[in-house]
Amino acid sequence: MRFKRATGSLAAPREGKPKGSVLDAHAAFILGLIEETPDITLEEIAVRPAEEREVKVVHTAVWKFLDRRGMTHKKDCSCLRTGARRCESGARGLAQEPAPA
Repeated sequence: MRFKRATGSLAAPREGKPKGSVLDAHAAFILGLIEETPDITLEEIAVRPAEEREVKVVHTAVWKFLDRRGMTHKKDCSCLRTGARRCESGARGLAQEPAPA
């Protein structure tokens, strides 16, 4: 009865979190970050709103934000070419014994 007096309805109220994201209000900012720095990581995107707009988010929130917009944010192979290749003749930093003669 308290609910009916407060709202005028007996319909059940919505439960759960409201739809949307904290990042929705900062969509232009985040999409601008990706446009100006195409090889930016999700972690770096999550840090920038905290530094510049006082909005704290984690990288999974950024991923969900981009996923809802049908965007995939993957680094392309050109940025990976600058680093060291993996699996090159054994692990680095480990001494390898000479092959028996």
